[in-house]
Amino acid sequence: MTNSTEIHPFRIDVPRADLDDLRDRLARTRWTEELPDAGSDYGVGADYVRRLASHWLNSYDWRAWEAKLNAHPQFTTEIDGQNIHFLHVRSAEPGAFPLILTHGWPGSIVEYLDVIGPLTDPRAHGLDPALTFDVVVPSVPGFGFSGPTTERGWNLQRVARAWAELMRRLGYSRYGAVGNDGGSMVSPEVGRVDAVHVAGVHVTQIFSFPSGDPAEFEGMTDDEQAAMAHLQWFHENLGAFGQLQGQQPQTVAHALADSPAGLIGWNGQLFGDGVDIEFALTNMAIYWFTGTSASSARFYYENAHADTPTEPTTVPLGLASFAGTSSPSGGSSTVTTRTWCRGTSTPSVGTTRRTRRRTCSSTTSAGSTAGCSPRTRNPPGEPPGTSGSGLRGMSSTDTAWPELDADPRAHRFGRLRHRVFPRALARAAHDDQVAEAECVAEGRAASARPE
Repeated sequence: MTNSTEIHPFRIDVPRADLDDLRDRLARTRWTEELPDAGSDYGVGADYVRRLASHWLNSYDWRAWEAKLNAHPQFTTEIDGQNIHFLHVRSAEPGAFPLILTHGWPGSIVEYLDVIGPLTDPRAHGLDPALTFDVVVPSVPGFGFSGPTTERGWNLQRVARAWAELMRRLGYSRYGAVGNDGGSMVSPEVGRVDAVHVAGVHVTQIFSFPSGDPAEFEGMTDDEQAAMAHLQWFHENLGAFGQLQGQQPQTVAHALADSPAGLIGWNGQLFGDGVDIEFALTNMAIYWFTGTSASSARFYYENAHADTPTEPTTVPLGLASFAGTSSPSGGSSTVTTRTWCRGTSTPSVGTTRRTRRRTCSSTTSAGSTAGCSPRTRNPPGEPPGTSGSGLRGMSSTDTAWPELDADPRAHRFGRLRHRVFPRALARAAHDDQVAEAECVAEGRAASARPE
C-alpha cells in the first residue's frame, strides 16, 4: 500500500471462476454426524447447515445481490496503510446531515441496505424531507471488500480513527456515527476520538459489562435484572465465538477459508432461524468471496489485547433498544446508564418515540439526576470529568417485535431491526439534533446561574 489519500470508484464483480468454485465445494460437502436428539444443545445443527447450503447451491443468486450493492456508489481509499471500502450515498435534499454507519460480525455493509433509501431519500419513502442524511457505510478493515488486514493492531480505536479520517477526507466537518452489533462498539469510539466533529452517536447496543462490584446491582429494577440474566445466558450459551476469536482466531480460520459449509456453521451461530436466509447467505458470501474470515476474526483478538480507554465518551449517545437485547445497566464507568444523566458539561435529554416527550432515560444510580442537568455534581469519590454524559435518541423497549423475540440471536442484525424501524431510526437521528440544540441552550442559561 502507498500513502495516497486518493478516493477511487469501486464496483463489485466476483469472477465467474469463484462462483463455480463455490458451487463445486458446496456440492462436495462432507457432512458431519450428530446425535439424533442434539437439537442446538451442541451448537449449530446439521439441519440448519444443510438447509442453507442447499439454498446457496440451488436457489441463491449472488449476481442479484451484487447488483443491489452496486446500485449504490462505492469507493475505496487507503487510510493508515489499509484499504477501506465504503458506500457513499448523498441525499438530493438540501441540508442533509452526514452519518457514518458501522456494521459488526458476522454482518457486513448489507446490514444497512434497507435504510439507505429512507435516510437519503425520505420524500420517496413517505417521510419528512427535512429528515435527510448523506450516508457513508464502510466495510470495517479486515471485513468484506476492505479486504484482509495486513498488520497487527486493527482494533476498535484504530478503526474509529480511520473513520474520523474518512469523514474528514469526504469533506464532512460535522457528522453522526451510527453502529449496529460490533459497530455499536466502534461508533462510541468515533465520538471519543473525534469529539470536535461528531454531533452524536446512535447505537443498537451499549457494551457496558458488570465489573463484579455488587454495588453495581443495587437499585436495579426487575426489567434490568432480567436484562442481566439474558446477558448471562448469552455469555454461557452463545459466547463461544467471542472466546475463540478473541484467543485463537487463526485456528478456526483454516476451516472457514476452505469450506463454505463450515462458514455457514460458524457464522450461522449468530444468525439462526430468525434471520432471513438470503440476508444470512449474502453476508456469508461476502466473507467467502473476499477471503476475510481470518482477518474479521482477528478483530476480536485485537480488541481483547488492546488497552481500554478510561475516559468517558462526551458526545451525545442514543440507544435504540429492542426486544431480545440486553439493556445496559451498570458496568463500565466509561459508558453506562449510571452516568448518562450526570454530565459534567454536556446536558442529557432523551426522546421517547411513543410519547414524543423529552425525558432523561432511566438510570440505575440513586445519585443520578433526571432531566436536562448540565451542572450536576460528580458523585462522592468520583474525580471531576469522569462521568459519562449525553443521552439522545429513542427507546423502544416497550414495543413488541415477535420476529425478534422468536430467536435470541436475531436482534443482533440490522436487517430485521431496520426492516421494521427505518422511519424511527431516521426520526431519532433528527431528534438528536433538535434535542441537543434545545438542551445546550438550557445549559448555557443554567451555567450563568449560581449553584
